[in-house]
Amino acid sequence: MGDEKKELEIKEKASQLRTKILIFSFMLLIGSLLAGGCSIMKNKTEDKKLLKNAEEETVKFFKEKEHVDVIVTKSEFSSAIGGDTIFVDGYVKEDPTRKISADVHYKDNYNIDSFGLDKKKE
Repeated sequence: MGDEKKELEIKEKASQLRTKILIFSFMLLIGSLLAGGCSIMKNKTEDKKLLKNAEEETVKFFKEKEHVDVIVTKSEFSSAIGGDTIFVDGYVKEDPTRKISADVHYKDNYNIDSFGLDKKKE
């Protein structure tokens, strides 16, 4: 009779241990998901800042180099792996039919090495 009681106690302790392990694993999983979610939010905020800076540099570039005011309509990261380019598109404020584009290298102090500007229509 004593052996059966010890065996039951061992089984009960094993069951409690499994339960504790499951709860700990679940809490660890939830913590990891929350930490990953915060990281994604931080990256999205940083991406928005990079895009905004690229847009501002594009507006300044066209004002200084081409003497036109531009409106930015779209900006997006290049899809190249390890790329550092943001593609910026828009148009000339005074003539919306004149499209503009610029390739902005955000890791190189927002350098614009390639751009396009439609010619004036006569």
